[in-house]
Amino acid sequence: MWINYYDILRDEFSFLIIGIILFLLSCFFIVLKTFTLNEEGAKTDGFIMRVFGAICCFIITVLVGIVQLVNYFETKSILDNQNYMIAEGTISKYVSNKISTKLELDTIKFEYSNNKSSRNQFISSGKYVRIHYYEGEILRLWVWEEAKK
Repeated sequence: MWINYYDILRDEFSFLIIGIILFLLSCFFIVLKTFTLNEEGAKTDGFIMRVFGAICCFIITVLVGIVQLVNYFETKSILDNQNYMIAEGTISKYVSNKISTKLELDTIKFEYSNNKSSRNQFISSGKYVRIHYYEGEILRLWVWEEAKK
């Protein structure tokens, strides 16, 4: 049975969600500090700079979000239209650390970032895998596991 070990769409979508959450938190703290009154009842110093900071934060988040959305939909289009290459075989070389994983399948070398969506307990040298890739980037990685009886 094939186990979906890695899917790039999970990564791209999670980065978008994390960016939105960080933006909302930063705006909350900027707005909270901006409208806080000091002991005399006046607004705290630097009101204009904080508003400028909030606007810059918003613009940067929107631009990064647009780039992430474009990447997400381009990748989704590649997967939906099956415009990717498929490599299938036994892993001949496998090296993993906290940051990235490198593997070699026959003569093709792959590398991807380790994150919460990848599950390293399923993959090692000698495992039979199927890799969907586009321009050298892994889009999906499947690991063959014998069904447990």
